[in-house]
Amino acid sequence: MNTKKLILVDVNETKNLVAKLNFTITSVDLVQWKKREFTKKELEGKSPYQFTRSIWTPENNGALIGKGAAIQYTFTKADQDKYIKFYAYINEYNSVEQSEVFYLESKCTTSVRIRDVGRMLSFTDLFAGESITLKILKYNVDAKKVASSVKEKIKWMVRIEGKDERLIIDGRLLLGEEIEFTIPVEWGGKSVMFMPYLNIPTPKVSYECQILNEKDWKITGPATVSANSEVEYMVKTDGNIPECSIKWVVEIDGMQHPLGNGSKVGMKMKSEWHGKDIFIMPYLKTSTPTKKKSLKVHVKRKNIVFFVGGAGDKKSFTGIDRKTNNIRGVKILFENRVSKYLNIEYHTVYLGYYELYPERDIEEYVIKEIEDKSIPIYVVGHSLGGWNGAFLAYTLSRKGYQVKMLITLDPVLGNYPIIETYHSSNLHKLRVRQPYFWINIITNPPENDNSDRVAALGQQWIEKKGPNIYYETEYSHRFSQSIFTEIIKDGKSALDFLEESTLK
Repeated sequence: MNTKKLILVDVNETKNLVAKLNFTITSVDLVQWKKREFTKKELEGKSPYQFTRSIWTPENNGALIGKGAAIQYTFTKADQDKYIKFYAYINEYNSVEQSEVFYLESKCTTSVRIRDVGRMLSFTDLFAGESITLKILKYNVDAKKVASSVKEKIKWMVRIEGKDERLIIDGRLLLGEEIEFTIPVEWGGKSVMFMPYLNIPTPKVSYECQILNEKDWKITGPATVSANSEVEYMVKTDGNIPECSIKWVVEIDGMQHPLGNGSKVGMKMKSEWHGKDIFIMPYLKTSTPTKKKSLKVHVKRKNIVFFVGGAGDKKSFTGIDRKTNNIRGVKILFENRVSKYLNIEYHTVYLGYYELYPERDIEEYVIKEIEDKSIPIYVVGHSLGGWNGAFLAYTLSRKGYQVKMLITLDPVLGNYPIIETYHSSNLHKLRVRQPYFWINIITNPPENDNSDRVAALGQQWIEKKGPNIYYETEYSHRFSQSIFTEIIKDGKSALDFLEESTLK
């Protein structure tokens, strides 16, 4: 019997109330009808949920008005300006059924006429599901002279697709000089006209707007991006919306930042956004940005890995010998390993040990590669590159950069005036446990080859106290890739430890 529909009635109008019983009762007298009424004032200030609960929740109370499976009720002047509902209570089954809800309006006799109506924060278009506030802007007399009792009786008619009906939202009849409500979803994509009136509604005094479907807003653009990249986003809407009415914001960490206006917007992904999800939100300038109408974009987490080669690695050491490219091979091993992680960006840099000394060279060759101090940094060095790489990690950490790991593959001090390295007198700086994880691997082969003898001349950096992991391998000095991939602890290689750290 309960249809959750508000029905408008007149004085002396009679309604048939019928209990639709799905069971047999011994006597129709066991069905009792009760009437419950609410004045408009009683329901003022209630939220939509509270209003619905008051009107539509079946309850066995109210005034008894009759008995039987079907009765009639005639509305009187005493019912005016009230919401009225009826209950059929079946004693035998302790069951309650509720009728539709009725509303009886009192007549308003006045010479006051409405001349103009408008929307607060007015704009032509609105979204289904958004809130709207409509207000009378002008009467045929000074608004101050219009009695509050007249303003309270202002009615609202809505015209949708040529059909006129009273403005009833969620069972509530909207009355008064100013009304606020949520636009029903079913109005989306339609032109709607609101006509306030005291006597007869007319399109001459109305507010008309196009209701848009929020779901029809299609935002296009990349959903996964790299930090520091330039990207463009576009929104396609239904309806004829001027570009100047569309605004954009980006939300990150709960904070919104303006991007621009129009159907498309270009933006640069900031370096400090790496590893985060952001929300790109277009919205009408008269409404509020919402994640319901947004594109979730993942900014790839970024890692920077510096690979520092030793003597003869990136360039010839003597000018006549060939380059070894030892650390370059290590770099390629790492790049191949992490290429499967599509949501993480790896920036790898190949350096020679001589590009890190003196310290001012770090500004020229290293700092330019780091867009933001929040980006995790890793340093892998071999031979002289291990020694100078250790000072690179130390220097960057001291400057506030996020150094996460240092890996030294058979590092060599190289205490000769002709070699561009930090003097061994700086050893005390590195022996103190640093905030980053340090793996130091030293070669100790059963039989030395030429690369081991050269490393011995330069003096191997056999540091055991400072590193988190110290390991001695039987590979010779020149086999940097094998040193890098050999199992050193807990079933993992230096490569494994590096990969694992970049995923955290």
